[in-house]
Amino acid sequence: MVTRPFRHFIVLWCALLLFATHKLVLWLSFAVVLCVLALRILTILKMTLFSRSWLEKIGAAIYTRLNVMLAMLAAVTPRSEVTKELKDLWQQLGLWEKVARFLGNKYLLSRWAGLLVGAFYVCIYVYVALLFSFVYFGIARVTGLKVAWSEAALDSMFILVYVTELPNTFFMRAAGGVQWTLIVVLGFGTFWNYFHRRLEAVHTGAIEIAGLLASESVRAKYKLLESKVKPAKTTTVAPQGRAPDKPKEQGKSRKRRRKR
Repeated sequence: MVTRPFRHFIVLWCALLLFATHKLVLWLSFAVVLCVLALRILTILKMTLFSRSWLEKIGAAIYTRLNVMLAMLAAVTPRSEVTKELKDLWQQLGLWEKVARFLGNKYLLSRWAGLLVGAFYVCIYVYVALLFSFVYFGIARVTGLKVAWSEAALDSMFILVYVTELPNTFFMRAAGGVQWTLIVVLGFGTFWNYFHRRLEAVHTGAIEIAGLLASESVRAKYKLLESKVKPAKTTTVAPQGRAPDKPKEQGKSRKRRRKR
């Protein structure tokens, strides 16, 4: 509770860094921004480069849920009554089958994975660039340099090109070097870790799940469940007897009578 104001109100601390006039408030806001940036960098590195632990947890949870669903499906018999749980089971198994079929297609999976990973990297890049822009601006303010935040944001957003455009001071160059290295490492690590290594694991897992759902015993039980849960199509039966004549046909018969 003591550190929560310093960890969850980064926007307010950045605003203080922009508009503070008192030196104590300026140094405090600058220190908080630096600490939050360090914590965010550790979190991002954990997500991008060391994400195997939570991905394995997700995979284990998926297989656990699938085993529970298959056990419920195996307990279905012709005498089983239709309940809400069985309806949900039928819908979930159909959805899982479609997802497994999609993820089993490596071409489509690679295209969508590339799009999602690219969007994820762009979001991280912009977020880190904004945080570093306040770091550059804070270094300029505490060291007496005249640098506008708009210039610092532009240099930070295009740091791969403008890293040499930063003021020639030790702290500025050190912060620029850290951001440049971080962007390169995150870019390589994100695409290698997610797009190359994790893609193969997801594809293999999808094929295994599709194989389980396509087995004869599972398909037989699923057909039985579908016949009990899926509503039957109702057909309309025409009433017996002769249908009344249409208005046009009645008009034609009257004309024939007049001619006669």
